[in-house]
Amino acid sequence: MNRLIERQQTHIVVNDTEYPIKSDFRNAIITWRALEAANNKELSPLAASFVALDVMLGIEADDLDIKTIEQTLKEISEYLHKYSRISDKDKKDNKPPLLDLMQDGQLIYDGFQKMGIDLDMQEVSYPRFMSLLRELPAECSLCRIIYLRQLVRDGKINKKEYKAEKEECNRIGWDIIKIKNNKKEEEHSEEYNNFIKKFKC
Repeated sequence: MNRLIERQQTHIVVNDTEYPIKSDFRNAIITWRALEAANNKELSPLAASFVALDVMLGIEADDLDIKTIEQTLKEISEYLHKYSRISDKDKKDNKPPLLDLMQDGQLIYDGFQKMGIDLDMQEVSYPRFMSLLRELPAECSLCRIIYLRQLVRDGKINKKEYKAEKEECNRIGWDIIKIKNNKKEEEHSEEYNNFIKKFKC
């Protein structure tokens, strides 16, 4: 999406009626989690649809037929992906993301505080929230952690850097550094597993 030539999406049409998108970033995160839960078979697709339509549009999904629910959910999903931080290259390479909005919630909150934005006191739209994430100060903890995650994910820690970076991971804690991934460890390549074993605390 090119923000210079496309306006921010504000409505979704359902059965010829325009519904304003409840764009606060909290609603988007709740919807993301419901869709992820459905993808991981922790929640039925229909239940995830009900959550998404209610949270993002204020619609009672039980008043709609299945085809309309599916189409509306597709549009909500497209809206969320439009403003996500996942690069096209990472999506193409199927790389795990470097940021988890739930796992990193406190770090994100602290980073916004450094920019003078109190998320408890302000309503911030999802597109603006995702845009501001890219502007977090380089010295904030989250930026450092994302850098370490990228080194681990892409296997770019050389022998000279390894000791210092491993000490940093030990200091921060592996539970924060590790990248969430639905794959079980044994499903990764042997090379990947050997690298991760070295890096674990």
